Amino acid sequence: MPRLFEQIPSSPVRGEVSNRERGCLHASSHSSQLQESRCPDLFRGCRAATVFFMLVLVFLFLYPASACNLESFVPLQFYDHCRDLAAKVQEAAVSRKLGHPDADKLANRLLNAWVDFYLEHGSNPPPMFAHISSESWLAAMRTMGYGIRHLVDQSPDNDDGDSTLLPLYLLVNPAELAESGNMISSWTMSLESNLFTSENPASFTLWLENSAVKPLMAVNEILGDKFPRLSERVSEFLGKIREDWRPVVHADPAEQASMAIELMPRLRRDVFKENSRWRNLFFR
Repeated sequence: MPRLFEQIPSSPVRGEVSNRERGCLHASSHSSQLQESRCPDLFRGCRAATVFFMLVLVFLFLYPASACNLESFVPLQFYDHCRDLAAKVQEAAVSRKLGHPDADKLANRLLNAWVDFYLEHGSNPPPMFAHISSESWLAAMRTMGYGIRHLVDQSPDNDDGDSTLLPLYLLVNPAELAESGNMISSWTMSLESNLFTSENPASFTLWLENSAVKPLMAVNEILGDKFPRLSERVSEFLGKIREDWRPVVHADPAEQASMAIELMPRLRRDVFKENSRWRNLFFR
């Protein structure tokens, strides 16, 4: 397991819950009683918690928190905040998967932790991440927030919180953040630089290979087995691209060009949209 999750339970197989997770939830059940006083009665149910979270999102985005400054920023404390938030994401995901009686309480603890994290670290990157633009930092924070909302909203076992856990993992592993971020930046540049040499199926196929298939396979290598939900998304997207392009490849040569010209604008939009999603997750 990555260092971020050394003290955090994880589910090795979808739909299965380890004894370690059960033990963690037992401990969380006790500690959540101490945290419950932070959540008013209004937020005891997931539906009410979601309403609360949406209001918080609006507040945070309309009135961004102040940025960290060099004098007040403590790197080790920041790492602890990341690990604490990651722990609560996984606790909430596992509790929903188990149908644990404290699932709503753990969801509320997660919402509180997210608000604290955002207010503490603001809308700009901490000093140690000065290479990340404010725009990219805020986009990643929003993606994490929407990921938490999705986790709380969705049916159990439909979301393991990977879209929030991946950015947190990268933040406490700066070397991996830099390496993966450079890869994402190269992919983004390739979308414009790998222009079609001509409007024919061979040129379009080459663009899809260089601007979608190869970059996303590189993303999948970064994800490994640490973020299975996101890895599934990569596989599903690549499968869809191949499925959409297969009729062109197997069509009569006389019809291939017209089919490719008709299909490529939509495929390009899909690839650009997918690239944008991963830029947000990798702070690019």
